[in-house]
Amino acid sequence: MSEEEDAETLGGDFDLRAFTAQLERAMLEGGDDDEGAMTLTATKSVSVVQTEVVDDVSMLEEEDDEDGGFEYELDGASEGPLTGRELALLCIKKYGKAHDMAIKHVKMGSGMKRWVSLNLYVGHLGQRSYPQTEAEYLEQLDVIAYLINTWSQADYTRVFFREKPIARRGLPSRPRVDTCVTLQFARSPTWDDELGDEFFPY
Repeated sequence: MSEEEDAETLGGDFDLRAFTAQLERAMLEGGDDDEGAMTLTATKSVSVVQTEVVDDVSMLEEEDDEDGGFEYELDGASEGPLTGRELALLCIKKYGKAHDMAIKHVKMGSGMKRWVSLNLYVGHLGQRSYPQTEAEYLEQLDVIAYLINTWSQADYTRVFFREKPIARRGLPSRPRVDTCVTLQFARSPTWDDELGDEFFPY
């Protein structure tokens, strides 16, 4: 979607600057129980987790990162749990929009490797066609942040969002109508396929 096409789909009620300022104020004040909200929401809304079984291994073959791919090294310092608000801010600061996100689970046939990723889609707050309110969007991101924290991938996720948008492995630098941007947790040095067993028992 071009910038011109995207502008035509914008609704009149959403103010990205005001939303961003509100998120930043809430992050600074730390006035509510994000962890409690995430735990409560995750028990009822794991519908944001998308699942798929794939038999064609070639669909998910990884390529080498010689093209400047995402790299992550543990430095021993953690910034603590990720929240839905922080995830929204990270997305806005990187892409200039509050993009739709979901956890994607793909299993390549029986007994084969599981792939879990964070996908960012072209839909975003402010589009007339985007169905969520700001509160619903943050509730969804709370669930995603809860899962990321459960898997100890908060800092890995932060590093990805703080990196400039870069096209790699033939994928776009930003979400497009036909292609999402994907952060593959399997590339994290702390990832283990068993981490997803509680949420993906198949």
